[in-house]
Amino acid sequence: GVLGERYRAAGILGAPLAEGEVVLRSSFTKRTIETLQGVMSGIFPADALARKPIVVHVGSNGQGTGHTDYLHHHPECCARYKFLLGRGVKGWNGTRMPAPSQNLVDRMKALGMGFEEHHIKLYGILAWRDMLTCQLGSGLAFVPAVSDALVEEIDRHSAAQAVSWFSGGLSNKDRAETLRLAHGRTLGEMLDRLSHAAATPNAPKLVLYSAHDWTIMPLVMMMLPDDFPVPWPRFCSDLKVELFRKRGSGEHFVRVEYSPGTHGEGLPGGKPQVLRLAACDGAEHCELGRFVKALQPWVPTDFDHECKMKPGDVPAASK
Repeated sequence: GVLGERYRAAGILGAPLAEGEVVLRSSFTKRTIETLQGVMSGIFPADALARKPIVVHVGSNGQGTGHTDYLHHHPECCARYKFLLGRGVKGWNGTRMPAPSQNLVDRMKALGMGFEEHHIKLYGILAWRDMLTCQLGSGLAFVPAVSDALVEEIDRHSAAQAVSWFSGGLSNKDRAETLRLAHGRTLGEMLDRLSHAAATPNAPKLVLYSAHDWTIMPLVMMMLPDDFPVPWPRFCSDLKVELFRKRGSGEHFVRVEYSPGTHGEGLPGGKPQVLRLAACDGAEHCELGRFVKALQPWVPTDFDHECKMKPGDVPAASK
């Protein structure tokens, strides 16, 4: 696979797989574990994987810090996050969704592709995105009224809708808190691994996370300015966070690259894009200490306390 060739050419990975060289993390979901198996098969030759099983680390469901499957956002584990996400859902859908999105909903209904009203109020544009992208991924033809341009338009509106949900609503005022509770612990684990790798000669060289579109989106949102048009991650999208050591100085730098994936087998993939943090003056390589300091505010310091409902919160339904 491309990833294996890239890291072997750089001398990072060996071709047989060395003990402790790779750490595998997955959400506790069958399809993400299967995806991880596929990625590993692409990175390493079959004989390298057949010699010894590799442990896949997964979490489990629970409440607060007892919920360790945080690669998959789970509103039920955190009351405050459930409230904020539910408010985001209600703030976007139904009669309150932004006018351009409402116009798109009306157009889809006019094409004879309407859903029941309660379904639209809950899922908004996502109802059509899920249906059409599943058709694409399965190689099924669209009805004549659906063009590639329409699918792309639905994709953009769906991404904006999900960003709004992860911002706690259209006002954006609860964006930081919602993202912290959604995937701040995921980000915190990544930052800890980067710092450990920089300080430890024998640290794992590759940590693979197999998760969800709703894992990648919040991570990208936390790394970039509020007005960045976050895309919806397609199948096989990936977010690479790479650690470099500067020759001679021992300084460490981080580079983040997002690859948008594809809608399905045989369909074109998006062009990889380097994510440039404003906190690092838009540089492609960000000094590790500066990178960690810029992103640390997104990591909860007391998750159990932050998950408690605040005075005036009214429980809301969530996806």
